[in-house]
Parts: sequence; C-alpha cells; structure tokens
Amino acid sequence: MKNVIIIAIAVALLVPTNVFGAETIYWVTEAPRFTKQPTVCIYEPNEPRATDVIRGLWVKETEIGIKSWEIALTSTSYSDQWKIHIVKISLEKEDSFDNSDCRVEVRFTGIPLEDNSNAVGWEIHDGSKSQIKLFYITPEICGYTFFSEYDRSFPDWCFDDTFHRSKAIGNIAAHEFGHSIGLGHYQSSDNEINLEWSIDPVASPSIMTLAVHYDETKNPIRKIDTEKVREIYGPNGFGKYEPIKINKPEPEPLPEPKTLGTEILKLEPYKSTQTKILGTIPDRLYSRGTPVEIHITTPDDTKETAAIMATNRGHFEYIMQFNSQSLIGKYDVLVIYKDEMIQKNSIELVKAQFSNSDTQSITKNQIPEWVKNNVKWWSEGQIDDVTFIQGIQFLIKEGIMTIPTTEQKTVSTSNEIPSWIRNNAQWWIEDQISEE
Repeated sequence: MKNVIIIAIAVALLVPTNVFGAETIYWVTEAPRFTKQPTVCIYEPNEPRATDVIRGLWVKETEIGIKSWEIALTSTSYSDQWKIHIVKISLEKEDSFDNSDCRVEVRFTGIPLEDNSNAVGWEIHDGSKSQIKLFYITPEICGYTFFSEYDRSFPDWCFDDTFHRSKAIGNIAAHEFGHSIGLGHYQSSDNEINLEWSIDPVASPSIMTLAVHYDETKNPIRKIDTEKVREIYGPNGFGKYEPIKINKPEPEPLPEPKTLGTEILKLEPYKSTQTKILGTIPDRLYSRGTPVEIHITTPDDTKETAAIMATNRGHFEYIMQFNSQSLIGKYDVLVIYKDEMIQKNSIELVKAQFSNSDTQSITKNQIPEWVKNNVKWWSEGQIDDVTFIQGIQFLIKEGIMTIPTTEQKTVSTSNEIPSWIRNNAQWWIEDQISEE
C-alpha cells in the first residue's frame, strides 16, 4: 500500500505544541514530486446553492492561485521549465473525463476534513499524484480555549452556512499547491509567532505558514518560497517543456443527421392544425443551458429561426402551427445544436380535399365534425371569434346554413358576438338544442 500524506491548512492554530528551548524557524520539505510539466485538473464545483457566477469565480481564482507559482518562479528569468498546465472539467464531462495524466486534481467541498475540522483546505499525496480539496464554507469563531502555559486563549472554529470569498479560496489553492510541489509548512517553534503570522496587521512571511491569513492580500507567495522550490528542484525546474497531453477518450463521431422524411399535413378550410418537431441531443454535444435552434424554410423560401431549451435529459420539442393564412407547400426544418445539424424534417402542407362521402354529408345539411370542434372550443374560450366566424362562413358558402334576406332596420356598431350565441353554441354541443 502506498504511503498517503495529508497536509491541511488551518484557519488558525487550534492547539499549540509544547516546544522547549530557543525559537527556531524551519521548513518541512520533500524530494521533487514532478519530473515533467505538471498538469493540474480543476473540477467544477457541484454546489447547487451557489449561482453559476459564484462557482465560476471559485474556479477562476483557484486557477489564478495555482498559476501564481508559475509567475513567481519565472519572474527573474523566464523558463518553460516552470510551466503549470491547467485543465478545467465541467460537471457534464466529469464522468467521461480520463484523469490519468492529471498530476494534481483540485476539487471543492462543503464538508470539512473529519480529522481536522478547522482546516479550510488540504492536500493528499499518494506517491503518484496529489488530491487537493478546497472548503468553500465560511469559517467563524464559535468559542475560545484557554491554555494556561501560554496565558492566553486560542479560537475554536466553526463554519456558518455562507460561502467563503473566492479570492480567499484562490489563496488557499496556492498554499495547497505548494504542498503538491513538495513544500511542507513554514513554521516557528513558537506557536505565538505562528498565530501572529495569521492575524492583522502582520503579514505572513511565507505562503506556506500553518494558518490562513485573514486578509488574503497579506499571504502571497514570497521570495523565500520560490527560493525553497528552486533548491528542491534544481536548475531543471519541473522538467522539460511538453505540450499538454490529456488522454481524453476519442469522441464518438456524431451520427448522421436524423432525417425523418416528409410529413403530409392536411389543412381543412377555416381550420388550424399543428405538428411537433421532437428529438434528443446526442450525449457528447449536450450541455446545460445551450439552446436548440429550429431553422425553417417556408414554401416561398423565407427563412425563420426559433430557439428553444432542451430538458435536462437533452429532449426537445417544438410545435409548428398552421392556419388558413399559412402558405401551402413544403416546409424544410433543420434542428441545429452548437453549429451541428442533428435532425432534418420536411412538412408538406396541402389543402384537404372533400371525398364523395363528404359531399353527400354536405348535401344532407350535416355539419362537419371539424366545425363542431371549432364551435366547442370557441364556446369554451379556446379559440378566438375570427376562427369561429370562419367556420360559420364555410357553412354559409357550402349551403349548409341558409341566411334569409331580411330588411335591416337597425345597424349595430359592435363587432362583438352576442353572449346568447355563445350560450346556444354550448347547448348545441351538449345536445340540448337541435342544429336548426
């Protein structure tokens, strides 16, 4: 079994260690851990309570904190041998991501380290790679413990339910990456001094002090830190520059766009109809929050575009509606997602032709079923007056409804259909009155 080393950074010292004799300052360091340019993989936080902006800031400041080592190590004389490669992995890609080339993995957590509950970050090294955990819940003092031998109290730390500042998280990430490089803690044998390094107005002499400074601007990477790293690694630094090589699995080729053929859609006079464009986005393309584009070419070659959102499982559905004002002919529909065409549809809108039985029904003064449906929907308020009137006009045109010529004595200036007609329509649908 590999030896596992866990190094945590605390909010402040919880329990001082008895040290006798004069004060000494010392480092705990290890042999070089990297033999080539390290690749650091930062995983997107899985915290639903945080907004996309907050989660994005956590990742951004973490990247800045880790990259600050590269900047500090190359500040005097630039060298590719101190390069640090960053790869950011989204939640959608985490399950399929091949992490075999990650020398350092950074994850965010809202659960404190069980054996060191006052830690806001910790690094675990198993001999081959480092795992860094960054705790994003805000620390707060919930009490004090008095130590008589020091004649003073030390804070006990708890955590409230708010989020830590993103810049503070980036500062902690820089400290933990120092452990990944091979640095231990920079500390004094006098715990009073260790505590002072984490409290205003005294600035920390090293990014690797035992406790996080309350003000992250006073806890940067110092010259003493870079000198110690150069001492560990020597003139070759992290190793010869190599382009980043993350062994991601080869993406499966996208299937050919799904072609659904041509759907024949009949449009009856004075009636509306609709059809649905549905499908599923391929897994390797899907990402949360990206819209599906519906591109429609009408029979007169007019281009129309609509944007809809897919469900969490990648399913999408778009309804195309047609009425008496719609152009008769072919409608070509393309479904585009992230500039990839994933589906093709064609809809042929034709006028419905009456069969002999339809003609016979008309000659027998039978009202077509679609008119009855229109009347029902109008009486329930589901369609507007115009559509209802179109149905009446059809009945008059086909001779099903005869309007006798009468002398008009008064002129109505209202365009509204009287309410008693709506009542009659409802009674007719319920067979309470006859068609006549």
